[in-house]
Amino acid sequence: MKTSALRLGVWSTLLQLSRVGFNALVFVLVSRLVGIDDLGHYSIAFAILQIFLIFIRSGITETVVSAKAESNIFLDTAFRVALLFGFGAFLGMNIVSFITWFLVPSLFDFVAILSVVVLLDAIGVVPDAILRRKLSLRTLATRTFVASGISATFAIYLAMTGFGVWSLIGFNLVNSAIASTFALALCGWLPKSVGRNDLVGDIIGPALRVISSSFASATIIPSAQLIVGIVGGAGAAGAYAIAQRLLGLAANFAIEPARYLALPYLAKLDDRKAQSRAVLDAAAFISAFASPLYLTLFFSSTEILPLLVGDNGYLAQPIFSALAWHFPPLIISMLISQRLIAERRMRDVLVFTSTQATLNIFISLPLAMISAAAVAIGYTARAYILLPLVLYQGARYADIPWKGILLKTFLPIIPAIIATAGAYVLINQLSFAETSLGKIEIIVTRAAVAGPFYLLLLRLLLPSHFKLIFGAIKTALVRK
Repeated sequence: MKTSALRLGVWSTLLQLSRVGFNALVFVLVSRLVGIDDLGHYSIAFAILQIFLIFIRSGITETVVSAKAESNIFLDTAFRVALLFGFGAFLGMNIVSFITWFLVPSLFDFVAILSVVVLLDAIGVVPDAILRRKLSLRTLATRTFVASGISATFAIYLAMTGFGVWSLIGFNLVNSAIASTFALALCGWLPKSVGRNDLVGDIIGPALRVISSSFASATIIPSAQLIVGIVGGAGAAGAYAIAQRLLGLAANFAIEPARYLALPYLAKLDDRKAQSRAVLDAAAFISAFASPLYLTLFFSSTEILPLLVGDNGYLAQPIFSALAWHFPPLIISMLISQRLIAERRMRDVLVFTSTQATLNIFISLPLAMISAAAVAIGYTARAYILLPLVLYQGARYADIPWKGILLKTFLPIIPAIIATAGAYVLINQLSFAETSLGKIEIIVTRAAVAGPFYLLLLRLLLPSHFKLIFGAIKTALVRK
């Protein structure tokens, strides 16, 4: 992997951490202050928002990023289409909120007020896409850090003054407003016209194709949340949301930066072999980085969750443990899907994502009658069941060798298991011998033991993976 790509990956990681880190901070604080049912009601409303945001954040962004050429009139037209999509999503959410007034009155206010977020996000879609197209990840990271920091400060103030889950809604509203304003100010472009009518179809067509190909995949997480809430009740939805949100933070640190960077980076590579090599290197790097993180979270979940969210953490712990094993197929499907999108094979992506979504619903519905933890087990199992399909698509349509990406992704799990499980057993023995060890000391000591041990095993067993990790660290510390 080239040094420039690694440097972009560092900024992409900072971008995702800024985007999700402050959100997670507010969520953790609120989770300690409110009951699990209140948190569940908010989580159901937020899942509805996530589904409608797909129409705003997916199609137009990818259309602008992957456009072969762009002009001011093209961007003006894309901005007009984004506002049109935003207004449509806003109306759709308010229709849903009207329905909830009759079915679940406690959700009405949440859904209605969160519908404003889709309008605010629509303003920033094109500016954000321009910055992504330019690979201006430093600018994006700075913008997101400032916007999220201001929003988190406001939300924490609300939480500490007794507003409960409304502080989370306040965070979403203020963050969307500030982020869209900053993106518009920093992208170097401002809309000066309503665009051209003859370009509307050129934008809406590709945008709808991207939305159709990504909609099923993007609804998998919120649909599982909705199923848990509808079948299992608000309490189950709250516990599921805690586990999903905290693991989402891990994904945004270890996995999502590569997804965010993949499409614009792959679009700049003309040679198919170079694209395939880039995907394999990305799989090796992400897995080598993510494996010890996810396994540390798995082994320490009984200490981490109660420490972060109080007693609600005990309810979320079984769900958290089941979802933690979802990351290997997530890495593979994410990279292959981005590669297929870069090849404009939207139909093949749609086949996979539709199968994902359908299987997820059929698995989650009966399991939700058992428990939220059962839904989490089914969610993870579904990812492994569909792995052969995505490997087949990658090999046939994108020249990605299925054995190669499997080995690149799954091999780092072996030294990660040895290191984290070894640290877990060793520190547990010490904690029993030394009763003064608290939860924080146990977690920190496990990480301190597992980290160097893992790097040593990686250096001995998988030197190519170690080289990628070392290269990333060097790139982060030394700017050439």
